[in-house]
Amino acid sequence: MNKEIVKIEFNVWGNTQEGEELKKALCDFINIYGQMGIKVTATKMTEAINKWGNNMFVKSFFNK
Repeated sequence: MNKEIVKIEFNVWGNTQEGEELKKALCDFINIYGQMGIKVTATKMTEAINKWGNNMFVKSFFNK
């Protein structure tokens, strides 16, 4: 159970700079929680996306 750090790779729409900004934002998010002693696991991140991805506020934000 969550015994190792895994590197993932995925595609997202944007230019190179935007991709780097996204990577930094995700790393910062994970590190901030890590500094508080909270592991951001792949399982929890998946659950959060699945749970809140269809939220009307999230959908509205992405439809801008």
